Amino acid sequence: MPDGGIVCCGGVKHICTWAADVEPNPRVKDILRRCIWEHERIHLAKSRCPECDCGVTRVKDRYMGELCAEEVVAHTVSKVCYEAALPECGTDEDCAQKIRRRIQKAEHMIQVYEYYCTLYPSNRSKR
Repeated sequence: MPDGGIVCCGGVKHICTWAADVEPNPRVKDILRRCIWEHERIHLAKSRCPECDCGVTRVKDRYMGELCAEEVVAHTVSKVCYEAALPECGTDEDCAQKIRRRIQKAEHMIQVYEYYCTLYPSNRSKR
C-alpha cells in the first residue's frame, strides 16, 4: 500500500495519508501526515477524477513519462519536509529513527524516478 494518494469522491479530489493513520507514535504520525500531504499536493493539479457519479474512486492513471519528473519533485519535497521535521523528534529515538528512514526512502525514490525518467520520454502522449 502506498503512503498516501489522491482519491476522488463525487468528482472532488482529496489527499489521503494512509501511512500516518497506522503509525502509533503521535509525534511521527503528525510528521507523516504533513510530509505525505506535501508530497501528494504536488500531484493534485494534474490529477483528474473520473467523469462519473461513482462514489470514492482513484484518480485517472497517467503515463509514466508525464509522471516521473513530477515524482522526482514530490519525493524531493518529502525529503525536505522530513529533514525539516527531524528536530521535532527531540529525544524520542523511535521518532528520530523512523524519520531518518523516511529521509533515506525519499532519497532512494528520487533515484528510482530519475532512472524512470530516462526510460519514459516525457513528450509522449498517454497510452
